[in-house]
Amino acid sequence: MMKVANLLSNITNIFYLSLGLYRTNLNDDGCAAIAQILHMSTSITNLFLGMDSTKISSNGLSHIVSQLPYLELKEFSISCENTGVTDEGVIPLVNTISALPNLSKIGLWFSGCTGVTDRSRKKFAEMKSRGTYVEVKY
Repeated sequence: MMKVANLLSNITNIFYLSLGLYRTNLNDDGCAAIAQILHMSTSITNLFLGMDSTKISSNGLSHIVSQLPYLELKEFSISCENTGVTDEGVIPLVNTISALPNLSKIGLWFSGCTGVTDRSRKKFAEMKSRGTYVEVKY
């Protein structure tokens, strides 16, 4: 993943980024590298991160979440099904994306994450009530 971050270091005007890293050895360090890419590419308006069946945890997700306020996101989707992500990662994610003013379409997929509980589900419901198109699967 660090090689990808180095490759993209000279590209500053990325508007659409889709990373399908399903069923790979992606871990929290890989999420830190993704966060570096996001840090270098603040013009991103459409972001899709597919990280199902990987080795990421809430700690890895927090690296990515830390960069979201600096992007110009209109659409955001993240799929972390069957990972180690818990409420400790999901709730800050929902709080962060709920505050993004231009976000009009959101997709969140966390099925198979046993640490995602009713605490996160309550946050999903609150986010849906704001009028933005939200698709949630847990």
